Amino acid sequence: MQRYLDGNLDPAAIVASTAITQTDIRAPLKIDARRIWNKEYGGEVSIPSSLRSNPSHALLELCKHFKLPQGKALDLGCGNGRNSFLLANQGMDVTAIDFSEVALGLLTSSSNYLTSHGSITTLNHDIEENLPFEDSHFDLILDSYCLCHFTEVRIYKKILNECARVLKKTGLLVQIHLDNLDKYYLERVERTTEFGHVSYDPANNLKKLHYSVTSYLRYFAENFELQTILPIEFVDNVRGKNYVRSIFVSVIKKKT
Repeated sequence: MQRYLDGNLDPAAIVASTAITQTDIRAPLKIDARRIWNKEYGGEVSIPSSLRSNPSHALLELCKHFKLPQGKALDLGCGNGRNSFLLANQGMDVTAIDFSEVALGLLTSSSNYLTSHGSITTLNHDIEENLPFEDSHFDLILDSYCLCHFTEVRIYKKILNECARVLKKTGLLVQIHLDNLDKYYLERVERTTEFGHVSYDPANNLKKLHYSVTSYLRYFAENFELQTILPIEFVDNVRGKNYVRSIFVSVIKKKT
């Protein structure tokens, strides 16, 4: 099921209420995220999309309805580069950034790396630190399931502020996010929050931040103006069980 909305519609109209049952799942007190992601991209796969070569389904759907800009793009938490290749093939000059050197190794060893129409530059960097770019540098920033792993609101907002800083005056931030209705993570709620909930997956020791469109716009996108929201639902098989996945893709523009 897919619904396409423009920025003039009330996002609250597309958010259904849902009952959340908080489980007794608890994450370890300290998580070495880089080690976890290096293992993930090194072959201990616990997330279906980690080794997929095709671009994100949600990003492909967005491209059917919304024309992305040309110029310079930043792919946050690029992983194996599956979305970087799509952006490069649309003629963009892409900086693919990830703190997992194993993921970047997959990107640069891919045959797509040499056949992209644009250019791809890789950068091994932890985006929790300040983004190492000058102000007003990028035309587009892509966050495909990356920032949701920063479950502390303070850090999440810090990175969003950095995104606003390095975007050009008319720059766009595209965010693809598993929302608060995703069935897989509703079974893995660690704690509820004022804006949704935080999940914990014991299969990989990773946490994620989940929220509705309304909460997203209220709590997180204060330095941006909404351009488009595309809600998407589809069935995905996760470790032998089918789940209804619930995603929204947002396109927001830097406020001037």
